[in-house]
Amino acid sequence: MLVANLHAEPFSTLYSFSDADGKGPIGSLTHDGSTLYGTTIQGGANGAGTIFSYDLATGTESVAHSFNGSDGLFPQSGLIRNGSLFYGVAANGGANNRGSLFSYAPDTATYTTRFSFSNDTPNPKALTSGGSTLYGTTTKSIFGYNTLSQTHSTLYTFSASDGVGPNGALTLGGSFLFGTTELGGSFGDGTLFSYNLATGVEQVLHSFSVADGHQPAAGVTIVGSTLYGTTVGGGDTGLGTIFSYDLTTGIESVLHSFSGSDGRSPHSALTQVGSILYGTTEQGGTGDWGVLFSYNLTTGVTEVLHNFVVSDGGKPHELLLLGSTLYGTTSSGGEHAAGTLFAYQIPEPSTLVSLSIAAIAMPSMIRGRLANKTQRMR
Repeated sequence: MLVANLHAEPFSTLYSFSDADGKGPIGSLTHDGSTLYGTTIQGGANGAGTIFSYDLATGTESVAHSFNGSDGLFPQSGLIRNGSLFYGVAANGGANNRGSLFSYAPDTATYTTRFSFSNDTPNPKALTSGGSTLYGTTTKSIFGYNTLSQTHSTLYTFSASDGVGPNGALTLGGSFLFGTTELGGSFGDGTLFSYNLATGVEQVLHSFSVADGHQPAAGVTIVGSTLYGTTVGGGDTGLGTIFSYDLTTGIESVLHSFSGSDGRSPHSALTQVGSILYGTTEQGGTGDWGVLFSYNLTTGVTEVLHNFVVSDGGKPHELLLLGSTLYGTTSSGGEHAAGTLFAYQIPEPSTLVSLSIAAIAMPSMIRGRLANKTQRMR
């Protein structure tokens, strides 16, 4: 695989967190106009994590909510917008100490616990929005939460053969949810799966092995009829991969094996901008603090866009595209060793097209292929 390094990098650290205003931002960002919102896993008034905001116009960071345990503890998921509210999950705390699903209204600064989990804990990655329904996973299942009726339902429960430990956020494409499990499957190294919302049938699309990557820890991105994602380990070097899965042919391919110098252990989903996929690795790079990278779908070239150092943050996570700028967080490093908020200006944004997963209509040929496989499984 080709790997190149950029000499000029339009990277900037916007803010360094401290214990008082939140420590360890891990989850995905969202926005309300020019204000970014996210969560920290620790810190705040009670040391249990926060919802924070950052005004891009003024450069002001504020604590919107400090968790106290009864309303959730150590949130990692970040936030997703549905209607006028932001939603997220905390994998601990709540009424049963199994985690909670919550909402936050930016207009009124109102926090509300919507659901407390009782049987198993929610996946700490972000929720997925599909109309009035939010979709997510727990350690054992796929669930839905209807924001209108405010009701929770378990849609599917995993077994060892079809995956153990769904870990990344789900991706909605037409009437299908796509996701990954960190373990399980034919080789015990994780799976790529689909869930048909119309029929309630779950299907293993691919079982990972060490050779093609193992332990996928992030969701997938749909580009046309292909899914793209990452694995934490495996591949040629054992340090993780970028992979693709063609929904029309059922073929999985390793596009890039990380070597360490260009990053290792990617834990975050990829962000599509035109023909380029952007992502981060939690480790690797020149100082082993992680990298921001791009993968060109046309040329197959992987570029290191930024090598993180302790002063600008370490262990970067999910990216948010706003205009021609990528925003993200690191869970360590920075001025107070509590993580940072950063921005990366995409060079020459002449053909920026952000993919809206929720608006994708699955091609009829793909729906037919998945439906046919579902019939054979019955």
